[in-house]
Amino acid sequence: MYISKLLGKQEQLLGASSKNYSMQEGKLSQSQGTSQQRHWQDVLTPQQIRGFAVGEFAGKVVESDTAFSHTKIDFFRNYSITCV
Repeated sequence: MYISKLLGKQEQLLGASSKNYSMQEGKLSQSQGTSQQRHWQDVLTPQQIRGFAVGEFAGKVVESDTAFSHTKIDFFRNYSITCV
């Protein structure tokens, strides 16, 4: 819950299309339909964050075409932190 408040949500367009055929009085007829629905989803879910490895982080990018960043810093592999 906290992650979605911190990073926000992103809009996603969901689309569907259908094609139907029917036979009436020996004639084949066809009908088609499409629909789009706007859906808001978390930028990152808590499950995705829990799956981050050591050195991985995500954040918002200010004044950029890319609104969010997901990065891993490899140099953390060489360090260990001990809590006393």
